[in-house]
Amino acid sequence: MVPSARISCSKSPLRECNRSLSANLEDSQQAIQVERHAAETARNELAKAQVRLEVVPSLESELERLRAALEAERDARAAAEQAAAVAGAKLEKTEGQVVDFERRLTKAEESAKVAGEDLAKLQGQLLGMRSATK
Repeated sequence: MVPSARISCSKSPLRECNRSLSANLEDSQQAIQVERHAAETARNELAKAQVRLEVVPSLESELERLRAALEAERDARAAAEQAAAVAGAKLEKTEGQVVDFERRLTKAEESAKVAGEDLAKLQGQLLGMRSATK
């Protein structure tokens, strides 16, 4: 701001009036310099703000793209977790079936062993009966 100075030369000698005017002129020039500097700083800050504002639409579109990618990733993760749960349940069922089949196989092997032993006894008895009848 230019300081308001009251110029009064009527009662003072001409030199004093000239000094006073010179001092007022210097003060005014300094104030103008300060105002110019402030205006330049304001223009620079405005230019920076405008540049940042120009970037906002691209940032918004990038944000939207990232949000869509995040949503797709969440959907894929949910599907993968569901598939893993189904696979886990199937594995558990299959493991249970394997245990059951192993138990049944053991019983079948035991039954086959007993049947083989019974067969051997019967074959021995049959041979003994055939030998006795001859």
